[in-house]
Amino acid sequence: MVVHVDGEIDNATAGLLREQAIAAAGPPCPPRLVLDMDLVTFCDASGLGALVAIRNAVRAADGDLVIARAPEMCRRILHRTGLDQYITVTATLGRAVTHLTDLTR
Repeated sequence: MVVHVDGEIDNATAGLLREQAIAAAGPPCPPRLVLDMDLVTFCDASGLGALVAIRNAVRAADGDLVIARAPEMCRRILHRTGLDQYITVTATLGRAVTHLTDLTR
C-alpha cells in the first residue's frame, strides 16, 4: 500500500495522517506500507509523533513501513532524531516498493 502525503504535517494534520495511514495499513497482514512524502512541505514534532505511531502500529501487526522521497528537511529531522534507524527511508518510490517486496521473499 502506498500513501501519498502532501502539504504540512503539523499539529493540525498529524492526527489525520496517523489515522488514515494506520487504516490503510490494515489487511492484508502483515501490512507493507510506503509513505510517499515527495510533496511534504513541512514536518514538526507532531508529524514525527505521527510517523512513530504509524511505524509502531505497522510493526505491532508484524508489518513494515518505508518512507519514500522525503524532502531534505524531513530527512534531516529523521536523521537528527535517530528515527532513520527505525524507519527505512528511500530516495525513490520504486526503491521503497522493492524494499518491501524483498522482505516478503
